[in-house]
Amino acid sequence: MRRGFLFLSILVPGPEHPKRSIDIFLQPLIYELQMLWEHGVEAYDVSRHQNFMMRAVLMWTISDFSVYGMLSGWTTHGRLSCPYCQDNTNAFQLRNERKSCWFDCHRRFLPSEHPYCRSRILFRKNKKVFDGPPPEIDGCGLLEQLRDFGAERTSYCGGNGDEPVYRAGEVHN
Repeated sequence: MRRGFLFLSILVPGPEHPKRSIDIFLQPLIYELQMLWEHGVEAYDVSRHQNFMMRAVLMWTISDFSVYGMLSGWTTHGRLSCPYCQDNTNAFQLRNERKSCWFDCHRRFLPSEHPYCRSRILFRKNKKVFDGPPPEIDGCGLLEQLRDFGAERTSYCGGNGDEPVYRAGEVHN
């Protein structure tokens, strides 16, 4: 991609990143994006020789898994860290390391007739996968899960990003 077409609106600095207070850090950008979408900005079309209202939207972000966790609020460590599997994970702990492992957990997303589903050699020993993917949660189901959760933003809790806002419980990783 040529430099002239590259537009980066914000870069989070490495060791100085805002951790859990990313919502505070991104608030000015979110405000500007809302203004651009709702009201637009006047721009000039050279080919038609006239002004028009230009609106803008953020379609996606490209980030690594840890930044994905900061932006979405999803925990990216522990047994339940896969955003696709959620509670229906097939993650397991390594015997001696006590670390979560997701190797071979996503074969169930393949079509049932795929040769990898029947393979006992390429993945975990002597294990075939015939389970289908976990059920997808629609917007109403997600809202129902979040309705009684009671989590607050770090800016309301007085957190600076270094201290955990709440204690881990049984439903946490």
